[in-house]
Amino acid sequence: MKIYIEFYRKNKSSYSEVVGDRGIILIDGRLSLFNQQSVAFDECLKRGFDGYQVLQGDNLLSARPIGNFVKIGEKQ
Repeated sequence: MKIYIEFYRKNKSSYSEVVGDRGIILIDGRLSLFNQQSVAFDECLKRGFDGYQVLQGDNLLSARPIGNFVKIGEKQ
């Protein structure tokens, strides 16, 4: 199984998926869930996004969430 991180941006009243090549990244599936969350959090901060969710699947089209949606924080 492959592990993906999907990033989100905050709109006026909700969050929407980031589109393009920076909206989803593939990470090492051998990492523990804690380390996957750590990588996701660090990448989300580094890229300036507002939230993320960790997905797992054989390919991106069949990937399903394995963690909760995480909000990073409100931008001023």
